[in-house]
Amino acid sequence: MKLFGKAKPANNSQDTIAKLRLTLEMLEKRQKFLQERSDREELEAKKLVVQKKKREALLCLKKRNNFLNEVNKLQGSYDTLSSQIFALENAKMNMEIMNSMREGAQSLKELHGHLTVDKVDDTIEEIQTQMEIHEEISRAISQPLGTQLDDEEDLLRELAEYEQEDLDMQLLNIKAPSRESLPTPTQVKCNYFLKLLLTTHHTIKINTNHNLIFFNTI
Repeated sequence: MKLFGKAKPANNSQDTIAKLRLTLEMLEKRQKFLQERSDREELEAKKLVVQKKKREALLCLKKRNNFLNEVNKLQGSYDTLSSQIFALENAKMNMEIMNSMREGAQSLKELHGHLTVDKVDDTIEEIQTQMEIHEEISRAISQPLGTQLDDEEDLLRELAEYEQEDLDMQLLNIKAPSRESLPTPTQVKCNYFLKLLLTTHHTIKINTNHNLIFFNTI
C-alpha cells in the first residue's frame, strides 16, 4: 500500500527507447576497450616470440582470446538491443498511425452525422435553382428598354441610307467622265470662234482695251 502520492506511471515507449540507446553506447565503449586490450596482447605475443619467450607469448594469446570472447558476447547483446530498439520504434510508429487513423475516422463520423445523401441532393438542387434565378435576373437586367429598341431601329435606317448614298456615288464615279477630260466654258467658246472663222469669211477686230472681238462678214 502506498501512503504518499500516487504510483508513477509506467515509462512510455520513448523513454524505453532512450534507455536502450544509452545501453548501446555503454556496450560500444566496452567493446572498444576490450578490443584495444586484445590488440595489445597480440602485439606483445609477437614480441615475445621474437625474443624466444614462447611460454609468455602463449599466455598473452590466451588473454587475447578471453578479450575477444568478451567482445563477441557484447556484440551479441548489442545486436539484440538494436533489434529491440528497431521493433519499439516501428511499434511506436504503428501506434501513432493507428491513433491518427482512429481520430480521422471519428472526425469523419462526426461530420457525416450532420450530413446525409438526401441533404446533399437538396443542397445541390437548391444551388441549381438559385443559379437559374440568377441567370433570369441577369437577362432581365441586361435587356434594353423599348425606347432603346426604337432608337436603334432609327439608327439602322439612317445607316442604310448612308450605305445607299455611298453606293450611288460609286456608280456615278464609274459612269461619268473625269472632270479633267471635260472642256471648260472658255475652251468651248474658242472652239466655236475658230470653227466660225474656218467655215465663213469674217474680219476680226479686237478691242484690247475692253477685251472685245468684233466679226464682220466680207
